Amino acid sequence: INWLTTPRDLPDPVYSDDLIRVNQHECSIVVEGVGQFYVHDGQWVDICPFENVDPQWMNWSLNSQVLVALLHQRKIINFHASSFIYQDQGIMILGVTGSGKSSLTAAFSLNGAGFLSDDLTPIIFKEERPFIWPLYRQIKLRESALNQLNIDPALLKEAEQGTDKYFLTVRKSRVSSYPLHVILKLEIKEEPGIHFHEPRPDENFTLLRSEICSWEMLKGMPETEKAYLQQLIDIVHQVKIVRVTRPRVVAVSELYEMIRDYFEGTE
Repeated sequence: INWLTTPRDLPDPVYSDDLIRVNQHECSIVVEGVGQFYVHDGQWVDICPFENVDPQWMNWSLNSQVLVALLHQRKIINFHASSFIYQDQGIMILGVTGSGKSSLTAAFSLNGAGFLSDDLTPIIFKEERPFIWPLYRQIKLRESALNQLNIDPALLKEAEQGTDKYFLTVRKSRVSSYPLHVILKLEIKEEPGIHFHEPRPDENFTLLRSEICSWEMLKGMPETEKAYLQQLIDIVHQVKIVRVTRPRVVAVSELYEMIRDYFEGTE
């Protein structure tokens, strides 16, 4: 990481919008209230911070958009997902913000599952087999989820200012990678009950493609997009994918118990 006083320019991007400029090997990212980041060659980051930046938000930027850019440059596919090990299976949970990825991961981790990552999960390949690459990020939870999970306050640390969230520290799996066996896609539906459905392979490809982190960067990274096409195909062919629909309001304990029972019933 290099700290700069003047931001670096990316004059000829393949793709750009108001906040990012990107080509295959370079990416310029502006994070409002934090700074400008120039990420290149999958290993270097130049930072030009804004005045009086909050260190917590700087850390958040480095561990979100900047990390995603580095992974894309390395052609390591990564998803907006949380992950853990349960009953010797690598589980990855997809879903939009608020669908319950983090609270569900916390519930499993507090009940014996091996934690791997929260909110961002990279997938690497060994002999064409997909493996979860753990980041061991702390689980970020809303206060409502904390109350439902009856978490010891000693395990908590306040997250970035203004988010009204807390970081939860849980037991790490301490593996360098773990085979990916099951992907759950959480979806909120305006209907009662929690339901499980296994989509067709062609639906699975679209489902996974939509959950790649910062997918707009790929518009300027044709080599990475091509590599991800094959990686998505490999995941679809080898990993069980399940859609889990849930009502907008549901107790964390109920969602956890239903999914736990689903796993136990499919052994």
